Amino acid sequence: MKKIIFLFAMVSLLCFSKNSFAQLGATGNLYEDAQKYLKAAQTGINKNEFLSVASFYSGTNITSHSDFKLTLEKGPKLNPFLNKIKLNFTEAVDPVSASPQGFSGSVMGLNVTNFADGLAKFLIQRAKQELSMAFFNRFKEDLKHYPEVKKLFPHSVYLLSNIELYNINTLLQELRDAFMKDLLNIPRNILSLRDVTFRECNNDSVCYKRTREIKSIFSPTANPDPRIFVIPLTVLQGVMDGNNIIKIMNSVSSESLICNANNDFNSYIKLIAMFMDALRTNNDKEGLFLNETQLRNLFSNEDLLNTFVGLLYQKHINNPCFGNLTLGGQNLEAIFNSVISKRYEFYAGLAALENINQACSGIKKQIQNGQKIDVATYASLTSSSLGSIGHFTKGFSGITGAAIPNEFNLLIDNLKSAADMSVDIYQRNYPGIFNASIILIKQNNIFKNETFEKVSKYLVFAANIASASNSDEMNEAINAVALPPGSYSVKQNSYFNIALNGYIGYGVDMDFATAKNPFYSYGAYAPLGVSFSWGIGKNKKGGAFTIFASLIEVGSLVSFRLANNTTDTLKQEVKLESIFSPSTQLMYAFPKMPLALCIGWRSTPKLFYSQGSNFTTLPTHDVLNISLLIDIPVVNVKNSPRK
Repeated sequence: MKKIIFLFAMVSLLCFSKNSFAQLGATGNLYEDAQKYLKAAQTGINKNEFLSVASFYSGTNITSHSDFKLTLEKGPKLNPFLNKIKLNFTEAVDPVSASPQGFSGSVMGLNVTNFADGLAKFLIQRAKQELSMAFFNRFKEDLKHYPEVKKLFPHSVYLLSNIELYNINTLLQELRDAFMKDLLNIPRNILSLRDVTFRECNNDSVCYKRTREIKSIFSPTANPDPRIFVIPLTVLQGVMDGNNIIKIMNSVSSESLICNANNDFNSYIKLIAMFMDALRTNNDKEGLFLNETQLRNLFSNEDLLNTFVGLLYQKHINNPCFGNLTLGGQNLEAIFNSVISKRYEFYAGLAALENINQACSGIKKQIQNGQKIDVATYASLTSSSLGSIGHFTKGFSGITGAAIPNEFNLLIDNLKSAADMSVDIYQRNYPGIFNASIILIKQNNIFKNETFEKVSKYLVFAANIASASNSDEMNEAINAVALPPGSYSVKQNSYFNIALNGYIGYGVDMDFATAKNPFYSYGAYAPLGVSFSWGIGKNKKGGAFTIFASLIEVGSLVSFRLANNTTDTLKQEVKLESIFSPSTQLMYAFPKMPLALCIGWRSTPKLFYSQGSNFTTLPTHDVLNISLLIDIPVVNVKNSPRK
């Protein structure tokens, strides 16, 4: 469903929407739609058409395969028929390619090259998945000690708290959507930091101290003045919620930091909110405020203006938030008298309201023509709306003689930045949102040191994920920030575990018995075998000790190098002996990491090289192998959890 949001109309939120299901694929004819659904589901082609038909008949706006899958899972008994149809919209995986150039070999019908190549690809892919899952494991762990991170990413935290990490690959789209929502609501999320509670620290004294410091920056007595960033964030979130500047300023004036204290800074905000609300128009076709003719008539007719400010005074004098305000030592009555006596001077400062009206009219025309609101018009509306706060401030200062506080000048600068950030949010420019958020956080010293680093990392990750247009880009975003942990943790959290296990990493082979130079070979090391593991340490935090035995190793096919580099220029011929590499090794798995330190015996594979008509055979060698590997469990054969 297409939605064009008109942000600053007479009503707070105006949606222009039309049913787009038929345009995308659903016809309403059950027979034809069933054909389209089945073809799309089975072939994985025309995904938009599939989602359209699924949305039309489920009565839900479904935007992804996972959305529809979850819809079916909620009520399988209600639709046992669609559950029988296999859906082919899962993330695509590149098929194993044909034999690499220069590789050949087969034994008893088995293409050794393809088998070894496929196994190597599997281990590499699984290694990437382990690192991806590791990031989310660490993210969840950080949430226990950084409740401020929870405040910034509420949708993402909720999703991560209610899924099993082994389903992470099928839920990447949902995670992307969650991070998008959090970024688009980043002003509100930053403001929610004032609600962080000490109870969320789980008896962590460091966290307690940190949250106390965060809450203190929102205190009315804090230095720098919290109003400088609270007001721009409130205004910006109001823009994102589709509210007009009148409603936004009414919300700002009701903020406890503004409403509960009488000083010149707060009085300017209250007066702006008061007069913006008073100068609104009832003619939705003209714009948001009274038009130029109406304003001129109001301020040229003294009787009309007296009536106008008299009713405004009557409305607010008994309101505790407005009735007692003073500006430059003048009470509300004196300020209103200044508006009347210096009405032409005050009227001159209201010319900026016409810019808002013109921007509103432009947006309405685009909506009526079925067009998307263009960025230039949106930016004009936002900048003129937020800029009007400064114009009103100068107007009240001019007629009352009250000085504009220095903090207010800083506020105006932040409002300009907020206007720019609103355009980034409107355009879904997630890197721009990230940059603006970091600048805002840093300038106002909201987070410090380690917390700032954590928040920066997750913000840039959220921006990259939200900007990703496909699964490959999402994987790249995860890999950019991933830290080691993953499914390896099963053995670390178990008393005893037996598994078919793969490893991939870098190894060094040494031969102390026959070689003058003990360093025999080095390079990629990727064995596949059986692991016997025991979790060690208390509270499941001690890693694991493993005895590993293997018969197959495919790393040598990729980058086996002798210490003297004699094989660098040779083409390798792949045979069964090329992947046969028995070993018996001891391993230590580092706590909360998919990394294992390995040491033990192995017999290097027999490798065959060719150069023209000449062939070189590298015989097997008994070596001491030392390597650092990524732990990739394939199948758990037996697992005994620790009590």
